[in-house]
Amino acid sequence: MKRKVVAFLSMLLATGLVFTSTSFTSLAAENLNPYTTIEAEASAELKDAMISPKKDSVVIKTNGYVVAKNVDFSKGIAALIIKAGATNPNKLEIRVDKADGEVLAGAMVSGAVAERTVKVSKSLEGVHDLYFVTVRDGGSVQFDSWSALSAPGKQDPIDNPPVENPPIDNPPVDNPPVETTTVNPYETVEAEASAELKDAMISPKKDSVVIKTNGYVVAKNVDFSKGVAALNIKAGATNPNRLEIRVDKADGEVLAGAMVSGAVTERTVKVSKSLEGVHDLYFVTVKDGGSVQLDSWTALSAPEKEDPIDNPPIDNPPVDNPPVETTTVNPYETVEAEASAELKDAMVSPKKDSVVIKTNGYVVAKNVDFSKGVKALLIKAGATKPNKLEIRVDKADGEVLAGAMVSGEVTERTVQVASNLEGVHDLYFVAVRDGSSVQFDSWKALSAPEKEDPIDNPPIDNPPIDNPPIDNPPIDNPPVDKTELTASYDLSSWNTGYTANFKITNKSGKTVDGWKLKLKKSEVKIDSSWCVKVEESGDYYVITPLDWNKTIENGREITFGFVGSGKAPSTISYSFE
Repeated sequence: MKRKVVAFLSMLLATGLVFTSTSFTSLAAENLNPYTTIEAEASAELKDAMISPKKDSVVIKTNGYVVAKNVDFSKGIAALIIKAGATNPNKLEIRVDKADGEVLAGAMVSGAVAERTVKVSKSLEGVHDLYFVTVRDGGSVQFDSWSALSAPGKQDPIDNPPVENPPIDNPPVDNPPVETTTVNPYETVEAEASAELKDAMISPKKDSVVIKTNGYVVAKNVDFSKGVAALNIKAGATNPNRLEIRVDKADGEVLAGAMVSGAVTERTVKVSKSLEGVHDLYFVTVKDGGSVQLDSWTALSAPEKEDPIDNPPIDNPPVDNPPVETTTVNPYETVEAEASAELKDAMVSPKKDSVVIKTNGYVVAKNVDFSKGVKALLIKAGATKPNKLEIRVDKADGEVLAGAMVSGEVTERTVQVASNLEGVHDLYFVAVRDGSSVQFDSWKALSAPEKEDPIDNPPIDNPPIDNPPIDNPPIDNPPVDKTELTASYDLSSWNTGYTANFKITNKSGKTVDGWKLKLKKSEVKIDSSWCVKVEESGDYYVITPLDWNKTIENGREITFGFVGSGKAPSTISYSFE
């Protein structure tokens, strides 16, 4: 049957009558066996589609289709194997008996022609026509072939041995290029280009994928040739949710988990282990009650796997070393972290505007000239989980000059130094707490009073030293206002953690400018938070507002929340200061 159709199509090609915007119909009347490979170019009917120049596939335009007539599903159907590709992400829907018929299955298609298995919405029996329809605007689908997997209870033991399958499925000529098409995780991977979607859909703007609870998208054949230290996930959610990245199957090992809330933003999450070789990644929404909007993702390579070609020109040539030794760093101007002279267990972010420092990793500022001394440091940094960045002198385990508690989004904070420092020194910025990385943006030193340059003193250095008392009184002074603040919270938990959504209400009769809330560490374990700053003090977490939500007018309220790990508490004790 196939030879007849191909011969007939060859005659049409010779006369230039292959592409049609109406339709083309073959003379086929025999039933089609779907349990062997069916070539797309042997289709009985084409609309807005054309056979490729090599006559080995069919290119289907938007809303075009090809039709397989009289398909005999005598053994039922469990899934379809679709071999197709597309220059732009697209979807090929398989519909039953008519072009706008019931959708039996849908295959997300992107990149080179490759084989993918898609589940069907229901089993199908008897003789039917199948319409393979391209449904997305903006691109065509190159459709090579297809076959059906029979329903388990319908399999014929006579057909399963290698009588029919070897000549169709075994030829290695076509399969190797499909298998070798891999995804490069070290460049941005768009979610809408995923190879497979379950309980998920591409957004109306076609720039992201909305994943429902327990739904997922799959990135197939991801080549982790350089390993992986962390993942950058760009996502958002209307309600706090969790996106887990699992390896090789939907219920596989969890490589990483990202707490997602609010508008679509990029966040860096640490992986549970490095990963090498080619794997499939499943991005799974795990919490009930909301969807996750996934935009894109990238992988940060493991330090030991980074391309050695890039490192030697920077560190090894002796030609570059002399000027490094003689050039000093001016600490009284902003020093960018990504300009550091040395990194250990740290990497420059994809946007090259900060450095992500892993636990016990560090970045080094060499030859810092403290000609004016130092009384404080301005540190601009953030962390997905509370961490501490210690600034050590002259070596990685040297004397601690200062320490900055870091949590939440990247912000600037002022930290006092343990002692004045003069002369030329190296500074090591070390992330000291387990369980999370620090995103380090920049730093600057405030000169010691006796060393200050009189030209710079009035406008630059004095205000930040004198102003802190202006910020602190609103937090500590008005006890009348604070005692009239009330708090309430809602808890939502899952197997390994929980979220707490807090509401603070002002019933004092006057406006409260600044507030501080304390929670017992024995009752909660805070991993990340939103809309507040979180620091640790002894047995307590100390929670303070951001600039935009520190003022609460009488009768008004503000909200914030945090993600905790472990078992959710039955109650949370709190106190205001």
